Order: sequence, then structure tokens, then C-alpha cells
Amino acid sequence: MAQNMQDRIRETAYLMWEQDGRQEGREMDYWLAAEQSVVGGKTKTTRKKAVAAVSSAPRKRASSKKIS
Repeated sequence: MAQNMQDRIRETAYLMWEQDGRQEGREMDYWLAAEQSVVGGKTKTTRKKAVAAVSSAPRKRASSKKIS
């Protein structure tokens, strides 16, 4: 992947992360949504939909496994 493309994906993922309230632990979700948006040549409207999709995705929960 060209460096310029990677930079655009990184910037888009960061903006999505900020718009979504800077949620931790969802880096891959934001990266994949940004990648789809940038590589697919999506519009800003679609980027907003991608942010909404990432925001509504189930969040990872901490393991309830007991450590002895």
C-alpha cells in the first residue's frame, strides 16, 4: 500500500476515533472503517455512516475470568 494511502487511512481513522468520543481498544474497527472509506473512494457522508457503524458495534468487555 502506498505511503500516501496509508497516511490518508491513518488520518481518517483518527478523525473517526475523535468523532466517536475517543474510545479505547477499538483501533482495528476504526482502521478498517477508514480503510474501506479511503480505498473505496467514499464520500464524507459515507464516512459519517462508517463512524456511526463503528459507534454502534458491540464493545469488547473485560474478561470475567478469575485469577487464582
